[in-house]
Amino acid sequence: MTDDSQQGAARPSPAKMARVSTRRWWRHGALLVLVVLLLAYLLHWLHRRAVHVHEVDAQVQSHMTSLASRLPGWIMAFDLIRGDHLEKGDLVAQVDNREARQQLLALEAQEATLAEQIAQLDVQIQLSRGQRKSQYDAASSAITASAAQLAAARATLRQTEDDYHRQEELVQRHLTSQQNRDHALRDYLTARETVRQLEAMLATRRAELNEAQALLLEPASLERQQAAMRRQLDQVRAQRAQQELNVDDLRLEAPLQGIVDETFIDQGEYVLAGQLLLMMHDPDDVWVDARVKETLTEHIRVGQPATVHVDAYPGRTFQARVWRIGKAATNQFALLPDPNPSGNFTKITQRIPVRLCVLHDRVLLSPGMMVEVDIDTNGAIVPPPAMPGIAQCAHWVDEDKSTRARP
Repeated sequence: MTDDSQQGAARPSPAKMARVSTRRWWRHGALLVLVVLLLAYLLHWLHRRAVHVHEVDAQVQSHMTSLASRLPGWIMAFDLIRGDHLEKGDLVAQVDNREARQQLLALEAQEATLAEQIAQLDVQIQLSRGQRKSQYDAASSAITASAAQLAAARATLRQTEDDYHRQEELVQRHLTSQQNRDHALRDYLTARETVRQLEAMLATRRAELNEAQALLLEPASLERQQAAMRRQLDQVRAQRAQQELNVDDLRLEAPLQGIVDETFIDQGEYVLAGQLLLMMHDPDDVWVDARVKETLTEHIRVGQPATVHVDAYPGRTFQARVWRIGKAATNQFALLPDPNPSGNFTKITQRIPVRLCVLHDRVLLSPGMMVEVDIDTNGAIVPPPAMPGIAQCAHWVDEDKSTRARP
């Protein structure tokens, strides 16, 4: 009896056995659920691996604009630091422009002097042209009058000469008086002297005409002098324009709206021509450059959707689209190429640069940030518009803004 009671005491009760069975069932059920979840995750991972390209070798990039001085000089004004925001046209630095402005004033004065001299020459040319023409016309008229007088005097000379010879003959024949002969001789000699005087006068008039004709060339000479001064004026104007450009270039302005990334000078320093002053970028002009393994680029197409995960913003996702797919591996741009002279070859998977256009919140991204990209090779492709490269990304951004603005 004692043995029977001991066996009854060692046998578990039905309630206890039910609790053990329940625990086994929950254990098996949890294990089954875990297996199902693992299978679901594995299927999801395989699916994503088949239709997605994930890459961690990616960075945010931007057009880094370097601002340098074209001319040397002392920095008179500069108070920017990293992180300052600049609008296009804002003053970045002022280089000492006092000497350049003085040179500009001297060139402006020289230009005004030359312009006044050219104007005076123009008036002188007009006056000279009128005066020389009048002198030439007067000399020509005087020659005409002198020639007419000479012709009349020569006719008178011939007549008086004939009268003198006739009177001489009559005196020899005692048909007239000696007084008439002397009178005819006197008239003849007077006429001959008049002809000589008129011939001398005509020669003088011809010399005056030649002189007047030579003076007609004076306006042409003044015009050549004026043309030379005009060329000199053009040269001075070109020098003035260049000097104005120099004065303007001594005021360094922001070429675009953006953020100052780094400064390299301080106020009061002397800078050389071409010396770098600062670097800046447009916060709205950023993209992501990913270096994708060449074995994964087969199904990547321009316009495919992608997501970007930024290390600086954990838990936040940025939407993007494939913008460009490089046509050369990154090893082609190495500064020190490996010619492999030893003959030992190890095949290494190369990287293809893929550029992604971030569609929203681009101002949160800074050049150099490390990101991870996930390209959906099975997603809907939005082809880029027929625009230049930068405009294509801007077009996608505008479309994304319109889509987000819809209720």
